[in-house]
Amino acid sequence: MNMAFLSSFRTALETIYPEHLRARLRNFPLLADVGDAGLKRVLAESNWFCLPGGMELKRDGENAQALFLVVTGNLGVFVEDEHHKRRLVAHVPAGETVGEMSLISGDSEHSAEIVALRDTELLRISAQGFDALIARHPRVMLNLMRILVKRLQATTRHDSDGSRPKTFAIVPGLRFSSDCSFSKKSTKAVGS
Repeated sequence: MNMAFLSSFRTALETIYPEHLRARLRNFPLLADVGDAGLKRVLAESNWFCLPGGMELKRDGENAQALFLVVTGNLGVFVEDEHHKRRLVAHVPAGETVGEMSLISGDSEHSAEIVALRDTELLRISAQGFDALIARHPRVMLNLMRILVKRLQATTRHDSDGSRPKTFAIVPGLRFSSDCSFSKKSTKAVGS
């Protein structure tokens, strides 16, 4: 992975991060209502690094099931469409996370490619580090579930706003009635 680890200071018992990093983390939805002890635990379980603009965030090996917090910058989520062309499907700005689905599911297969759209600072928390974090601060898991529910709701709203393609079929001999039942009569168009 082409990334540059950023400076922190190690003392005999702990790693000390700059105050500006702690200040940013206080505003992350994932860390809402966690408090200073939770922030210290997040930092103790994290690697702080920079991913240069244009570089892919490799999610193999130890990164296959890690949680990444975007401290500064912006990531793009790319998928391959049916014509085998790369398509940008989402932006991940500062304050957001990536990798949570694999972390929770335990699945290391990734259907999307994550690329830094500009120089981006990230915190990486391993699966073991995340387990240690939520054991002491279960609020983090509740916050993560709320984030995922909001993302799902946003996707569902997008699908139901009329922008989702509709499928129609001509079914000979069936008629669709207002009570959602089918009867054999004439040929009608049925929509879904």
